[in-house]
Amino acid sequence: MGDLMDLTTPGGIFDYVVRSLAAYYFAVDFVCKDADGALLLSSFNDEQYFNFAIHKEGELCDLLGRYMPEFRRFGRRPLVYISPGSSLYGRDVGLPKMSADSFMFLEQPGVLENLSVPEDVKIALNPDEEEFIKTWRAAFCNVDDVYGATSEATVAGMSVFFRAPPAGFSHFTLLAYKNGVPAATAAAVYTDDREFMLVFGLGTVPEFRGQGLGSALMKELMIRARDLGCRELTLQTETGTYNERYYEKIGFATRLRATLYDVEKLCS
Repeated sequence: MGDLMDLTTPGGIFDYVVRSLAAYYFAVDFVCKDADGALLLSSFNDEQYFNFAIHKEGELCDLLGRYMPEFRRFGRRPLVYISPGSSLYGRDVGLPKMSADSFMFLEQPGVLENLSVPEDVKIALNPDEEEFIKTWRAAFCNVDDVYGATSEATVAGMSVFFRAPPAGFSHFTLLAYKNGVPAATAAAVYTDDREFMLVFGLGTVPEFRGQGLGSALMKELMIRARDLGCRELTLQTETGTYNERYYEKIGFATRLRATLYDVEKLCS
């Protein structure tokens, strides 16, 4: 996919994590960044995974002190994200873990290139918004998922994303049909400078799983990333899950991991 991004320095990692999460969490609509951290919040989605501070340098209490007015203004529970771009990475911060994420990059494109797409699978670019969101909602209906079933606020976030990409990004959506029936979805954003394309919203309606739809969408995404001249194809998923293992099988590798912590006790 071209030259690798510079993820060898904490500053480069921090910048990448902030940019990718701001784009990935499509329900986020309030982002600020300073020398020691960043804040990502949603004004309409109160789920904890959409609202957090990202640490870079300095004390956690100082970081939260700067951002607590915004957490309170939106009525959000304070969480903090620690990645390799943080000076606290690898240290025991003594706080409860909420989730652990893997940032993955396509390193073996030949795996996807050699995948065959079933003849009864067709993929539409930028399909009808209502049909896309209906299918996407059905694909993410599992209450036992890591993040639970998709909420109405998250659906609203996808609706906002469908109409306008995050600042500094362009975007598109894909809808896969099986024998003419909408069955799987994917979305992508890519930076204006083509530094990377980020995949999210990849999901298959339960009754169509195991039939190659996800892989067909990933192959289409790889082709579009290459045609657009994007230097990297990347995504973020939960560490140690089936999803991470699936992406490894189709040519992705984890380059960095990060953890989301509950910092409520620091704010009491």
